[in-house]
Amino acid sequence: MSENLGLSSKIMESTKKKYARFRYTQQQLEEALTRITNNDLSINKASKIYDIPKSTLSNKLNNKVPWQRKMGPLTQLTFDEENKLADWILTKAKLGFPMHPEEVYDTVEIFLKQNERENKFTKGRPGKKMAYFVFAKTSRSN
Repeated sequence: MSENLGLSSKIMESTKKKYARFRYTQQQLEEALTRITNNDLSINKASKIYDIPKSTLSNKLNNKVPWQRKMGPLTQLTFDEENKLADWILTKAKLGFPMHPEEVYDTVEIFLKQNERENKFTKGRPGKKMAYFVFAKTSRSN
């Protein structure tokens, strides 16, 4: 009898639906939203074609959540500021003056102080994770 319980629990585990988060790209999401706003597709059809939950499409169309997918806490720099920083790093590198991560930390720290923005970095200074994301943006720009 105990063998049957073990077998049935294994069957239940294998039939349990796995939760997959974000099976779609940002590009697919934006394309679906554009097609819906242009009246090319209904929310229902776009949901099926792009495999995006209807609630996600509806929430984004009704401005309950932004179109850009952003998870986690708010960043210290805006999207545009991060892009400008990445462009600046690339420009300096192209001119033959590649930047060391410490220079990026200094620049961000000074920028936040000069613009009297709240600085939530540990000890008021950006760390490796921030530099990683900024340098990752520069490598995608190439």
